Amino acid sequence: MGVDAVLVADIPLLAAEPYIQTAKKYGIQPVFICPPNADEQTIKAVAENSEGYTYLVSRAGVTSAENQQQATNLDNLVQGLKAHNAPPILQGFGISQPHQVKAAISMGVAGAISGSATVKIIEQNLDNYAQCLIELANFCQQMKKATSA
Repeated sequence: MGVDAVLVADIPLLAAEPYIQTAKKYGIQPVFICPPNADEQTIKAVAENSEGYTYLVSRAGVTSAENQQQATNLDNLVQGLKAHNAPPILQGFGISQPHQVKAAISMGVAGAISGSATVKIIEQNLDNYAQCLIELANFCQQMKKATSA
């Protein structure tokens, strides 16, 4: 039990050295975000400094299960991260449907993160723990199935 990795949202790579040093001191893998507007220098820095996994943001803006748009250059970002030997790439932001997971996997990422959709299920079932578990299990099974479909 414990923490393997930590993703700190919006930490600039230029200011990340104290975070990286502290994380490594405690055996925690630092994780960085590759934004959809990343240039070559940012892609390289994200790849070189991330451990555990690399978080690829699907699109600019705030996360939401309702907004399912994606940036048009994700395939280029995946190729760039892989060229710089990034840890496994996980795509997140707006991932709420199995077909989105399937599309992400087909683009070459190792997995998908679906935070807002998970939170939405929990919010809809705050007063019914058993139903919450059923819906979460069903959601996770559908999303997992899409990784190998």
